[in-house]
Amino acid sequence: MQLKVFLLVGLLIHFSTSCSTDEDCQLNGVCQSGVCACVPEWTGATCGKLNLHPARPAPHAGYNENGTSTWGGSIIADSDGLYHMFVSRMVNGTGLASWTTHSEIVRATSRDAEGPYTLQETILKPFAHGPTVRSLGKGKGFVLMHLGCGRAPTEAGQIPCNQFNVSVMTAPRLTGPWSESKQVFLSSGKAKPSWYVPSGRQFSNPQPYILANGSVICAYRADARSGGEHVSIAKADTVFGPYLDERRQPIVTSWSEDPFLWQDERGHWHMLMHGSPARQNGGGAGGHSFSRSIDGPWTLSTVGPYSTTVVFTDGTNIKMQRRERPQLILSESGQPRYFSSGVADPTRKTSGVSTYTLVMRVNTDSGASVVV
Repeated sequence: MQLKVFLLVGLLIHFSTSCSTDEDCQLNGVCQSGVCACVPEWTGATCGKLNLHPARPAPHAGYNENGTSTWGGSIIADSDGLYHMFVSRMVNGTGLASWTTHSEIVRATSRDAEGPYTLQETILKPFAHGPTVRSLGKGKGFVLMHLGCGRAPTEAGQIPCNQFNVSVMTAPRLTGPWSESKQVFLSSGKAKPSWYVPSGRQFSNPQPYILANGSVICAYRADARSGGEHVSIAKADTVFGPYLDERRQPIVTSWSEDPFLWQDERGHWHMLMHGSPARQNGGGAGGHSFSRSIDGPWTLSTVGPYSTTVVFTDGTNIKMQRRERPQLILSESGQPRYFSSGVADPTRKTSGVSTYTLVMRVNTDSGASVVV
């Protein structure tokens, strides 16, 4: 009965591409009589593209602070319906090129998930970057996972504080108070040698998914022994680790970073990422990998879930120079509702501060698609 309802309510059926399994539909729909029937949040012949609503023109969507560069935001709503974005922000009016020394993590808020968001406070001073905030469960507070540690990248007598220093903070509320930033570590367990380099560049861009029992599944990227940046998944009993990845190969074996991991309404697992395959196939921006089980096998889609071109509600569109740090706001059952990314807008006249964090609504009506 559930499957019949799933097929009848708001599905978009495409007849241009044949399919034989639901995997041919990216696990974002079902294969019915040789064609893909997509859930409303995804579109395209193989259900491979996010069904994005046009964005509001700047500065009315996301976090777009005048004269300041931001780069990707993790958004979560509190019990009163206020949306909190934790975002990388470059200090002193510097641009994204300074991120390894000038990035701080701030909290901004909005009553509307699309924004605009207003700066509230600094959570961590430079260097701190790439935040992701997650609930630890009802009444259990929140965790903030990030790169860096909130002090200068190099400081006498201290370990390096850089993009390969993964740290966590916890708080009872999104408004804090936040604990001190504590570094966590990655282990390959019994897998010897690890697929990733053993030191220096082995743990970055973490995206935790908190299970009901408090354990963690963390998507991350690392430098492979074979060369290049790749995405994989590690597990931990708590947010404080250690994070264990005993795979002989990463989940995604072509160039990729910035993973966002989630489980959908039917129990399937998905990852958005910056990079493969669209990066290699005509200048796109994003990749999508999917699996029936967290342990795989994982399949990398040949369709980019989003591109560098953003369509706006005023009818204009802009091909962004860069579009990275994909994140979603999900429904309680795991359905995409809003899409956040860092964009570099070539139309910006102010040198060095062309980047901001854009939020777009995901269509839940299968007939309304503007994906490019």
